[in-house]
Amino acid sequence: LSSDYRKFLKTFGGTEMPEFDQIKNSNLIEIFDTYELFFTSGSYFCGVHEAADRKTAETAAAVLYSGISEALK
Repeated sequence: LSSDYRKFLKTFGGTEMPEFDQIKNSNLIEIFDTYELFFTSGSYFCGVHEAADRKTAETAAAVLYSGISEALK
């Protein structure tokens, strides 16, 4: 699902950015002047949709990832 979503965003003009190093196998795409940062955790597909800037996307994704990781323990 993550791979297909990445391809979908790129089809509509998304630009792949370097991976967010705090979340393994994350995807960061800049599209329409916003940022999509998404990843998988266990069987969950998670992420941040339409963040205004890269820093906001990374901060929100780190909080989300931490919470999900804790809940899956």
